[in-house]
Amino acid sequence: MVRISWKRSGRGRDTTNHIGGVIRLLYDMGANNGSPFVDEGHPLHEFFPDRIYAIRIPVVLLLVGLTVVFTFVALVMIKSGKKGVKKAQ
Repeated sequence: MVRISWKRSGRGRDTTNHIGGVIRLLYDMGANNGSPFVDEGHPLHEFFPDRIYAIRIPVVLLLVGLTVVFTFVALVMIKSGKKGVKKAQ
């Protein structure tokens, strides 16, 4: 049996993170689900970015993240390779 503890950790960050996540979720749901049913000239569209950014932002973040990860892996491999060469000599 798994016991789940509902005790607070004493930090307000947990609650703040959850509230922030819920607000972000509601904002994204409004942008993605609500805006196609509203006329183009409606002021509601001013609150949300263009739809093209729904593709561009995640792609850029993915490319930057993968670049950082693979650069780190490459540097670790290069560094560990140099240690192996020193041991062989």
